[in-house]
Amino acid sequence: MAINYIALKEVITIVSKIKDFWLDVLLIIKYIKKLDIKRYEFFIMLILILIEMFFSLLDPFIVGRIIDSISSKSVDIYKYILLLTFLFILTIIIYRIESIYLLKITARIEKKIKLDIFSQILMFSYKDTINIDKGLLINNIEEDGMIASNIFNELLNFIKCVVSIVIILVIMLTMNIGLSAIVLLFVPIEAIIFILMGKLIKNRLKELMELKDRYMNFINDSLNALKIFKIFNIGNKRNEKFEVLTNDVYTAAVNKKKMEIDMYIVVDFISFISSILILLIGSILCLKNIITIGTLVSFNSYASKFKLESNNLSNFNALIQDISVSLERIENIYSNYKIDEISTISIIDDRNTNINSIELNNVSFSYTEDISVINDFSFKFEKGNIYKIVGESGKGKSTLFDILAGLYPELSDRFIINESEKFDFNNYKNNLVYIDQNSYIFTDSIYENISLYRNIEQKIVEKVCKTLDLDRVIDSLSNKYNTVINKESNLSGGQKQRILIARAFVEKKDVYIFDEITSALDYENKKRFYKLIEKIKDDSIIIFASHEEEAFKDFDVKKIYL
Repeated sequence: MAINYIALKEVITIVSKIKDFWLDVLLIIKYIKKLDIKRYEFFIMLILILIEMFFSLLDPFIVGRIIDSISSKSVDIYKYILLLTFLFILTIIIYRIESIYLLKITARIEKKIKLDIFSQILMFSYKDTINIDKGLLINNIEEDGMIASNIFNELLNFIKCVVSIVIILVIMLTMNIGLSAIVLLFVPIEAIIFILMGKLIKNRLKELMELKDRYMNFINDSLNALKIFKIFNIGNKRNEKFEVLTNDVYTAAVNKKKMEIDMYIVVDFISFISSILILLIGSILCLKNIITIGTLVSFNSYASKFKLESNNLSNFNALIQDISVSLERIENIYSNYKIDEISTISIIDDRNTNINSIELNNVSFSYTEDISVINDFSFKFEKGNIYKIVGESGKGKSTLFDILAGLYPELSDRFIINESEKFDFNNYKNNLVYIDQNSYIFTDSIYENISLYRNIEQKIVEKVCKTLDLDRVIDSLSNKYNTVINKESNLSGGQKQRILIARAFVEKKDVYIFDEITSALDYENKKRFYKLIEKIKDDSIIIFASHEEEAFKDFDVKKIYL
C-alpha cells in the first residue's frame, strides 16, 4: 500500500511538472504573437534551416556508402567522397546565409523588446517610481530583454528538432527496426529527467535573477553615493558588503550550473548505455550478415543525431525555463505597476490656453494608508503673484509641489484651471516648469541638459546662460555647449544649480515652481536669478519654497502655511 502511495505521489509530481512546462510554453506563445516578426521572414528562415538540415542528414548515408565501397573495393568510393565534399560546401554557404539573416531578425527583436520595456517604465505613475528597485529595472531592460529576444531563434530550433527527429526516425526504421526500438526505448526516460530537473533549475534561476537585481541596485546606489563614502570614510565597509553580495550572486550561479551539469551527466550516461547496446547488437547483426558495416556506421551516426536532437528538444525545456522567467519578469512590468494615464497620451505643444489661475480644491494625499502628508488643502493661485509655501520639514511642501506639477494625475479632479473644471491636463503640464532640489543632471551635453529634448534654439540657451553668468564657464570648455557633463567637465555645485535654473527660463511658461532653487548660489548669482524672475513675474504664477529668510525679499510674496 505504501509503495502504491509513493508511486502515485511520483506520478502526480511528474504531471504537475508537465503542467507547469505547458503553462510556460503558453506564455512564450503569447509573447511570440506580440513580436514584430514578418510572416515571410519566418518562412525564409524555416526554408534555410530545412535545407541545411537535409544536407546534414545525407552525411551519415554517404559515409556508410564510402565504408561499404571500401569493403567491396568499389570505385564508387571516389564518387561518394566528391559528393560529400560538395554537400559540405553547400552546407557552409547555407549556414552563413541563415546565421546572418537570423542575426538581423534577433537583433531587431531584442531592440524592440528593450524599447518597449523602457517606454513602459517611463509611463509608470510617479508614485510607483519613488521607491522603485532600479537594479531590477536595469536587469529587466538589459538581461531579461536579451534572453527574451532568443525566443524566435528557439522557436526555429524547436521546429528543426521536431522535423529532424521525425525524418531521422523514418530513416532508422527503414534501416533496422530492432536497433530503432533500442533508441526509442531510452528517449522518454531522458525527456522525463529534463522535465523534472527543469523546474528545479527554474527555481534556481529565479533566485539568481533576484540576487542580480540586488547586485545591480547596489552598484547603482554606490555610484550615486561616492561622495558620502568619502565624507564618512566608509568605503571599506561598502566594499565588504559588495563582496558578500557578489559571493551570493556567483554562488547562486554556480549552484544553478552544477544542477545543469548533473542533469546532462545523467542524460549522457543513459545515452551511453543506449549507444553500447546499439553497437553490441549491431555488431552481432553484421557478423550474421543481416546488415553491412557501412549500414551499422550510418545507423549509429543517425542514432547519435536522433539522440542529439531529442536532447535538444528536451533541453528546450531548460531554455523555456530561462525564457519564461525573463518573460514573467517583463510581464510584471506591465501588470504590477500603475500606468500614468496622462503619459499614454501624446503630448501636444498647445499654448493657445494660457493658465491664469490654479485652484486646488480639498486635496488630501498620503504615501501610506495610516500617515497623511497633506490633508484637505485648498487654495487659489493667480497670475501675477508670487507664492511662498511655508512649513516645517515633513509637512508636505515638496509633495504639494509634485501635485501642482501634475505628477499625480489621479488628483486632476481636484484642480480648477481658469475657473473651469474642464481642462486639458497635458496642456496644463506643458505650461509649467518645476525645478526642485533633486533635479537631475544627465551625463549629456550642456545644451541637452538645459533644453531637455525641447526644440529650443541654441542662441536662446546662450542668452539665458549669459544672464546667469554661465557663458564664461561654458566658453572656457573645449566643446563649449556640446561638453558632456560628468564626463568631459567637472562643474561645481553652484554651476550645476544654474544649469537647472537655465532649464526653467529657456522657454516661457505660465507657471514656475521652485523648491530650494537658490540654496547652492552665492549672493551675485542669486541676484542674477532674481533678475530673471523680475522679467516673468507679472504674467506668470510663481510658487516657491525656501529655508532662506532672504529669498525673494525684494518681491511682494504671499505666504501659504502648511
